[in-house]
Amino acid sequence: MEHEPDIAAYRSRAPTLEDFTRATAMYAVGENVDHFVVGQWLRTWGKPGQKQFAAWLREQHG
Repeated sequence: MEHEPDIAAYRSRAPTLEDFTRATAMYAVGENVDHFVVGQWLRTWGKPGQKQFAAWLREQHG
């Protein structure tokens, strides 16, 4: 299947420090966390050292 010529292919981006800061604040109050951040965490699934989201987020944010 090919994309229509006028539809750009989706390109994901890596989360920034601002994304991690926002995610930490949102997670702390029980709100939804940005998919860029959650996507990075999902990439750790099934790998050695995989952590729960909160622990992983603390490590990313510093």
